[in-house]
Amino acid sequence: MDSRQLNLVLLAANAGLVLTILVTLYWMRDRPTPPLSADRTELVENTITQISVRKFNASNLLAELSRRSLGWSSIESTNYLMYIHNLRGFGCPEETIRDIILTDIAKLYTRQRARLVVAARPFEYWRTVGPGEDALFNPELEEGFAQLDRERDQLVRDLLGVDFTSEINRYLGKVSEADRLYAFLPPEKRLQVVSLLRSLKQMREQIVANSGGILLPSDEEQLRIIDQTRDAELAGLLTPEEYKAYQLTASPLAETLRHELDGFQPSPEEFQSIYNLRHNYDTIIESALAQGELTDPDARERVLSDAEQSLEEEMRKTLGEERYEAYQRATDPDYQFLVKWSDRLQLSGQLADQVYAMKRQAEQQREQIEGNLQLTYEQRQQAYEAIAGETERSLSQLMGDQAFKTYRQAGGQWLKQLGPTEDAFELIVPEIKDALQP
Repeated sequence: MDSRQLNLVLLAANAGLVLTILVTLYWMRDRPTPPLSADRTELVENTITQISVRKFNASNLLAELSRRSLGWSSIESTNYLMYIHNLRGFGCPEETIRDIILTDIAKLYTRQRARLVVAARPFEYWRTVGPGEDALFNPELEEGFAQLDRERDQLVRDLLGVDFTSEINRYLGKVSEADRLYAFLPPEKRLQVVSLLRSLKQMREQIVANSGGILLPSDEEQLRIIDQTRDAELAGLLTPEEYKAYQLTASPLAETLRHELDGFQPSPEEFQSIYNLRHNYDTIIESALAQGELTDPDARERVLSDAEQSLEEEMRKTLGEERYEAYQRATDPDYQFLVKWSDRLQLSGQLADQVYAMKRQAEQQREQIEGNLQLTYEQRQQAYEAIAGETERSLSQLMGDQAFKTYRQAGGQWLKQLGPTEDAFELIVPEIKDALQP
């Protein structure tokens, strides 16, 4: 048989098969649909690749189709529970069910958000706003959005047991913040933590928004209670090991330290030690606040001073002298600015350390002059002027004239503090100044 004849035979066979399927479907289309049977998912394992696939057996395809009306309307439902039930009954894979339901819910709440926008108060160009406020911000509209988001997230959790935002990010090829921060948690706990923290964050934002930018003691107390609630809920939800991992990874203090220690580059062990010391310090302050010890200004200053001194002593012991000096330098705002400024001007990587060393040396020289009771006012002024002048000359040589002018204007405020002061009374050491006061 030549290739032409073979093609004709295959074409006739295919046509016959199609006709048979169509006749069978027509015969079965009016038959009553039996109750939904169990999921007919079959796992076919390839012993080499170990890939599992979901499929209908060829032998039961016609039987499956005979049970279904040939239309999507027989599966789709405005009741999401029924919708999911129908999809499962048809043998739809769980991942596909999740995709379908998430897309439908996203469209539903997008339409609801659009209706809120249409009904919202239009932009009133004549309304004034305070410093840092956004003229386009509409608190009523934003609260409506937040309420819809809460409803949507809760619906997705109830129906599918997943987080809406994380799933959408997965579709977009993004790694969600929650997945990165809480990778140490199993998925079910991760969902619970995200839900809890999101709810408490919304409560905090509402308190801040209602304050109008002015937090009263009562507002601060509410914020403190929210933080305490967060810690207590997480400690009860997580194991001790998971809670410790949360503290080092995703707690507000850990986030603060990651910013403060920029330039120090701590090792994991150093970060944990610093976290523990700072956590103890915060605990002391919170305890003093709870007991009302910080209401009196003098008591507040004493408690804070003692706690800070204890923190620095423990930090020095824990890190050692060399690393402690590096820690002090890295947490100094002047040094942080130097690092960013030198990076921006593409200057030497060692420049920030060199300038900071000169700054510390000049400040120490000024302190020595302040403590010298043998100097007259004029002698002090001359000495301050000499320190300032010599420091500026050294910096100009180190940086170059143009870079030095830029630095002095942008972040060299400390240079002005080296020079003479206009108030002679402030130059006198405290013991003499108290004796001279009327």
